[in-house]
Amino acid sequence: MSHEIESDFRNDWPDEATQCRNCTSFVDNAGQGYCTEAQGDVPFTAHCDFFQSKD
Repeated sequence: MSHEIESDFRNDWPDEATQCRNCTSFVDNAGQGYCTEAQGDVPFTAHCDFFQSKD
């Protein structure tokens, strides 16, 4: 990530429903995950406290 966020960030998160790829801040940038909240690249399987479901 380009800067540290005030959150409990995990690169691998076992609960698929709340992984980054299912968050409103997540963007799939040609196969690379990007978080608009953290302003940096993130793994598809990551998770943080800022998670907000797309559903």
